[in-house]
Amino acid sequence: PVAVLDWLRGDSNSVRHRFWFGPTEYLSLWFHRLRGGNYLTWYARRMDGFVNVETLDAEDSDAMRRFEYYINGDPDSLGIAKSFGLRPHHTLHEFGVGFLRTAQHFINYLDAGNFSGNDASNARIEFGSEYFRRKMAFDAKRPKLIANTDNSFDWMDGCKVDYFWSLAVFVHMPPEDIEETFNNMRKILKPNAVVLFTYSERAVDRNIERYNVKDWWHNFAFYAE
Repeated sequence: PVAVLDWLRGDSNSVRHRFWFGPTEYLSLWFHRLRGGNYLTWYARRMDGFVNVETLDAEDSDAMRRFEYYINGDPDSLGIAKSFGLRPHHTLHEFGVGFLRTAQHFINYLDAGNFSGNDASNARIEFGSEYFRRKMAFDAKRPKLIANTDNSFDWMDGCKVDYFWSLAVFVHMPPEDIEETFNNMRKILKPNAVVLFTYSERAVDRNIERYNVKDWWHNFAFYAE
């Protein structure tokens, strides 16, 4: 019965996810840490595993149609940044570019060389870059894209930016990694730089709640501290 399945599923995407996929991911992370890894390197490997480069050459495939639906489903990120004063001559760094879903709009709008971005998943950066090379004057815009698995910002080589942007990234980060990110992002911010990011809030008594192996709710009070 549907009611029983809904009860078994709980807050998960499916019964299978709750009782198999979810616990398997916790075990995978535990073994990864046992071998000396950390959450970020585990998450990078996890996200790389979902990328199939062959999809690029199969434009009529269901996988490609799902990808294009996702990649074109970006909210008005550029409009939001522009409402905070972003103009083509400014420099902007996106923390967590993924497949370049949001980055495509910034790259196209900003003057050449003014966009930089990083992500833990090298496969996603490479996939997104190749996809947008076929859709826009990607290389002419000279975006600086960095695959990394640390939050030091030393990989920016001293470059500083006017804007810092992060969309739907902190929800996938443990609190200690977010704290490290906020402490170190100062290295790349110009005086009076604008910092824009999203976070997931939930009406709970505590400021941090872990939903599953890769998702957290951090109430605004967590960031205000």
